[in-house]
Amino acid sequence: ALLWCGSVALGAISVTLAQSVSIGAGPTLLEAWKYLWMLSTLLLAFPLSFALYKMMLALASRPAVVRLLVIAPVVLVAAILQAVFDHQTGAFLARLVGAPPFRPLIGTALILNTNSYLGLYALYACLIELGTVRARAQRYAREAAEHALQGAGARELARKAQLGLLWFQLNPDFP
Repeated sequence: ALLWCGSVALGAISVTLAQSVSIGAGPTLLEAWKYLWMLSTLLLAFPLSFALYKMMLALASRPAVVRLLVIAPVVLVAAILQAVFDHQTGAFLARLVGAPPFRPLIGTALILNTNSYLGLYALYACLIELGTVRARAQRYAREAAEHALQGAGARELARKAQLGLLWFQLNPDFP
């Protein structure tokens, strides 16, 4: 959620500053519908991100190559869906408020819009992967510590058994 909200906030700031530079005046606020449009990206971003998160958790025990081969296309599809949703929502809101119509989302526009979202979804997937790897490493460290304790206990039992055997060998009549 923080990644997506930060992205929307950064986008709003960037677009506002870019618009003010192109106009030649100081920073101005965009029309309200454009901010609503930016916020609307979260309507699809949150559920897609949650689905990606659940999928990556389900794949966490698989080898890294398998995870990559499954998640990479999913991230690409999510980015394309997000780009199309973003464009269609913007076009709808523009028509609703009587703003100039959007150009069709084809060619370069689709590639650029998808690229933006591809970076966000890929970053999100990497953060999830880091979290699952960290959790796995912590689990392995706990298991190693438990095995070390079990090994120490077994060595102590073996030492006591050896001492008992030596005692019995020295004093066979006094167990």
